[in-house]
Amino acid sequence: TITAPTIALTSTLNNVTLVGNYSATGSITLTANAGAVSSTGALTTPTLIASAGNGGIAITSTSAQTLTANSTGDTSVKDTAASVAIASGSAGAAKTFTIQTTNGNVTQTGGITGGALTVNLGNAANTATLLNAGNNVGTLNGAGAPGSINYSNNANALNLGTFIAGQNLTATASTIATTANNAGLGNVVLTANAVGGNAINISKTLGAATINLSTPSANMIESGTGAINAGTSLTVNLAGGGTADFSANANNVALLNGTGSGTIKVNNGANALQL
Repeated sequence: TITAPTIALTSTLNNVTLVGNYSATGSITLTANAGAVSSTGALTTPTLIASAGNGGIAITSTSAQTLTANSTGDTSVKDTAASVAIASGSAGAAKTFTIQTTNGNVTQTGGITGGALTVNLGNAANTATLLNAGNNVGTLNGAGAPGSINYSNNANALNLGTFIAGQNLTATASTIATTANNAGLGNVVLTANAVGGNAINISKTLGAATINLSTPSANMIESGTGAINAGTSLTVNLAGGGTADFSANANNVALLNGTGSGTIKVNNGANALQL
């Protein structure tokens, strides 16, 4: 174990690779802008700053309460703190930024960018509140325990990937599409703020206890093999009018609610439907 008030390690040509435990009462800074940053030991510090190139970042254990992790490769950090605030996070345009907690909540003070964002929660009571104005990822995924994820992609399009059964999801973006089948989620709230067109596209099955879909100024559709399975209720909010057409495939909605105006079409197959 190496202990110091502040630890800063920089590689200008290759990688920063740590295999032991490092402890700093102030901060740990790891920089390898031409390579990769990795650590298989424990990084004990209140503040962790990591920067890497295409080799990416892989931190298997840190107690940092404030995290900065930016690379043009895959970026992955496992954090043991009770609460971690992401000051800045990035991965390459076709890579994934992963934040994993063992039993802590995730917030942010700076944006997260990359091809995908995976939020891996360690406990069902954990929450990830990621609403920064700088967020811009292509796909959002949830992993680990069935906690709660609240994410905003701002004025950018968002694909929904895979999530854990029981996970609660709230997501806001310009447009939202389901790109993976999900079953048994908790409460799902999706808001797509694009003006005109099809702002919400259910192209893969979305299954949850309650589903709330909202488009202030656009339409919603069901396409491909997409279907909606809402064990408790589906609420469709067409605040500015428009059409929500969920008739392409057989859905399984226990109770349908509608707010706003416009037109709602639902094919519930051979399943009973309450209005």
